[in-house]
Amino acid sequence: MWLLGLILLLYLGWRMVRPMNIFTITDEFAFPIAETRIPAMPALNAATCGACHQKIYREWQSSIHAQAWQDPLFQAYNRHDGYQQICLNCHTPLQNQQRNLVKGHRDRARKKPILVKNPDFSPTLRREGVTCAAYHVRNGKIHGPFGNLNAPHPSVQDSAFIRQGEVCKRCHLVD
Repeated sequence: MWLLGLILLLYLGWRMVRPMNIFTITDEFAFPIAETRIPAMPALNAATCGACHQKIYREWQSSIHAQAWQDPLFQAYNRHDGYQQICLNCHTPLQNQQRNLVKGHRDRARKKPILVKNPDFSPTLRREGVTCAAYHVRNGKIHGPFGNLNAPHPSVQDSAFIRQGEVCKRCHLVD
């Protein structure tokens, strides 16, 4: 039993000395979500969505997703792991939430990004963490379980959204 405890202690010590990267950075994960605006809406922030979708907005406000950027545990790990750019693609997945844009990578593993300042960076949007647009906006269109072309913002019915697989797997099924 003491041997198992020693092995665990050595592993934890090694983990704190040498940060572990759990990601294989695939093509679809190498960059943030490139949406920069919502069609027919003034802003990407969740409060804009919450003006009409009040119940969902209140539920989101108390969620782990809303705290994804500000979470003290994430902030501690982020600092400890050397502020790896790849972590932002889950915790602040929208392009406008990131201070820098990834223009490419210096290595095949994509762990050394080439960064340039993001002129559209919004610290306010970054504090929202995983916001409505991260799920619902793709290729300039709002996707959801119901299509409605007559709403204040037209939306497209998306069966992948209903199954949740395409929406969530980007961060929750990491290779």
